[in-house]
This record gives sequence, structure tokens and C-alpha cells, in this order.
Amino acid sequence: MLDSRKRWTTFRARGTEWRDAELVNEAFRHRFRPGPNAVFVEGIADTPREQVESWSLWIELPDKIRAEFGVGGERVTVVFRGATWWSISSYSEPMTNGGAPNTRHGMGPGYPLTEPRQLVSALDLEPRGHVTFAGRPAVWVSAVPLVQSRSDATERFTFDDAVFDLGAGADRYALVVDRERGLILRSEALFQGKPFAICEVHDIDFDVSIADDTFTLEPPPGTTFVDARERFGRSYDAFELDAPDDDL
Repeated sequence: MLDSRKRWTTFRARGTEWRDAELVNEAFRHRFRPGPNAVFVEGIADTPREQVESWSLWIELPDKIRAEFGVGGERVTVVFRGATWWSISSYSEPMTNGGAPNTRHGMGPGYPLTEPRQLVSALDLEPRGHVTFAGRPAVWVSAVPLVQSRSDATERFTFDDAVFDLGAGADRYALVVDRERGLILRSEALFQGKPFAICEVHDIDFDVSIADDTFTLEPPPGTTFVDARERFGRSYDAFELDAPDDDL
């Protein structure tokens, strides 16, 4: 898992993410308990408890990415070329960061499956047997959070950042890891024995030719890309998901 990015040059896949909204909230609140510096706002959302969103992902190392995914029933497409991203969605005007390093954009639920390196230091990984998943030879792995010092804020932040996209607040993760390539094919986050977030690959290909125009995004007719910094300020973090690492 540590050297997964050295085992392939291109990647394309599609899959789904399932979430139980009530259990997601319960696990999150258990992990991030209200305190003097925390505020929780509650309300009623007119959305189904169980939600399934499809996603697609194309990566050409070192720095080209295209992701298509759902956010609350709406669709988002984002393209990265190096530090520059362009994004279009069904609920917002076309956006770009113009290459500014302090603006981030999410890659959707499929992207964290391709970056398992952080998990090695955050989880106690126990292989449980060989399986086949999405046509790939794989290993089923049981993973539990490593014990952390409650007084070490840096340690807690590093852990939360590593596992957040797989399901914040989980007390166990069931992972299916590709034996040859090292990345994750399926992630299931569980809280008190109940699954609340599952992200899985349905189709996957490695080291295939990807047309360069895959990593080009045009705004809808009659529109242009708006600089996210001008619209939202000098620092902008879309969808609260991390952009790719600099060493992608």
C-alpha cells in the first residue's frame, strides 16, 4: 500500500458510494464530540436516509486527473492538470483556481481509494484472506484505528485527515486491497458493528492509453470559467475534500 503509486502509470475506474445519513452523523458526532470550541447545527433535511452516488475517475501520473461524481444528487466534473483545476456542476457556475495553490477541490469518493499511503500509519491492518473483487486479485483486510493520545492535537488531526474520506468516526474499516497494485477496491466504514459508508470499484483498468482531451474541460455554452478566488475569497476549498498531493 505504501508504494501503490509506483505500481501503475494510468488508472481509470467507475464505482459507487453508499451512505446511511443517520449513521454517518452518529459516527461523526461520536468522534468529534461537542466542546467549548465546537458548534453543531441540527435540522431536518429532505433527503433519503440511504444515498447512492456513482463516480468515475481517470488518472495519468504524475499530475492529470478527471473525476465525475455526485454531491447531494447533483453532478460535478473536475479536471486537474498540475496545480490548476477546472470544475463544472449542475448547481454552480463553472469555476477554476487559475493555478493558485491555496485553492482546493474535491476528487469525489473514488479518489481516496487510490491514495492508501496515509492509512498505514493511521490504522492497524490485519489481512484476513485472499478474495477476487471487480475481477482483480485482492486481499480482504480488517482495519481498526490505532490508539491515539487525547492530548496530542497534531496526532489526532493527522489520523482524522487520513481516514476522513473513508468514513469519519468509524471504529472499524473492512478494506479490499488490490494485491498487485496496492490500492483499495472497496472500503466499508463501520460504527458499533453497523456499516454507514461503502465506496467500491465496479470496473477498473491500469496502464491503458487515455486520450489527452479527457483532461480538458469546456464550460457549458454561453458561460466562462470564473476564478474561485474572486468569487469566494483568496482561499477556497470546494466540497471540503482534499485536492491531490503535490507528489501525485
